Amino acid sequence: MDHSFSLEAFIDQFGAIVCGETYQNLLPCDRFSLAVYDSREDLLIAYHAYTRYNTPVLLQKGFSQRLSETSLKKIIDKGLPFRIIHDLTEHASPSAELLILEGIHSNLTIPILINQRIFGFLFFAHSKTFAYTADEGRLALLISNLVKTRFFYSYAIQKTLSIFGDGIVNLVEFKDDETADHTRRVSLYSEVIASVLSEQGLITPQKAREITNYAPLHDIGKIGIPDHILQKPGKLTEEEWQIMRQHPWIGGKLIRVANQQLIDELGYGLLHTAYNLIVDHHEWWDGSGYPQRKKEREISIEGQIVAIADVFDALSTKRPYKEAFPFETSLQMLCEQKGSHFNPELVDIFIGKKAEVYKIYRQHYKNQPDTEH
Repeated sequence: MDHSFSLEAFIDQFGAIVCGETYQNLLPCDRFSLAVYDSREDLLIAYHAYTRYNTPVLLQKGFSQRLSETSLKKIIDKGLPFRIIHDLTEHASPSAELLILEGIHSNLTIPILINQRIFGFLFFAHSKTFAYTADEGRLALLISNLVKTRFFYSYAIQKTLSIFGDGIVNLVEFKDDETADHTRRVSLYSEVIASVLSEQGLITPQKAREITNYAPLHDIGKIGIPDHILQKPGKLTEEEWQIMRQHPWIGGKLIRVANQQLIDELGYGLLHTAYNLIVDHHEWWDGSGYPQRKKEREISIEGQIVAIADVFDALSTKRPYKEAFPFETSLQMLCEQKGSHFNPELVDIFIGKKAEVYKIYRQHYKNQPDTEH
């Protein structure tokens, strides 16, 4: 995805400006962040933060609280343009405690309203107490009004693409009921690996989120596979396998055409991550996979991640042609394919998150062969 349309990247770019030395005398800022509001669940969710000195972020993306249970609700109810907290140690809340551990002691909060609806809140924060005055609050409000539309549309584009992906997955699920649970699990298993790579700085938060959102599309090409093959209650013949192996190409073509239309109409593509994981998720590390027999780093990182998630789910669940292997056995079989089928480093990450993997397995697969762990 073009990073100019990545909300995380824009927050980092804008944060680097407002937290830079040039403007500290106008608007002190050591931490700049965004939280978005989910009206369906009444949840305020931390989205992304930029810190002036690359301070580790403890109030991380995904941290959530019910808006109705926070003091921010008063800002909305009273129609306040901003809110200043001079000393966070006097403001008891789970989020304040995490900010204090980051070294933050005061903050300035601006509500973001789009079409008279709450989109979220922007936070300017500083390591010193009493860092903000009403004048600085008005300046922050002016700045926020200038950029809030960009924040909203970047977020809207990302949500639209996620919804688009869900819609296409539903088409596949319509043909094959088993695909529904499989695609959810593959997405969650992929997220486990992608999140670690993002934390290590090896991929961007944007890339990690796209991998999670688009992983359910990995088998979209099966929509072009005949039902008598897709739903066959037994092993496929070699001729049938040749047809089944075409699904990465079929899916890739669908996404490539859609992406090219976006490029032609808008000047940029948004589906590069989706394309990569679709065409590469059956490529093996040693070059023995399909459809292009790529090997090692020739395989996109998206494809490497989804390959592990896809195979682990295939091993640990019942299929028309096989019974499910137990959880521990499936992990062991995955390990045995390090360096042949899979990137060894990514397998180690997956195994290292065994507790998270097991939680997904237990919550999203109802027919476990046993309860071993």
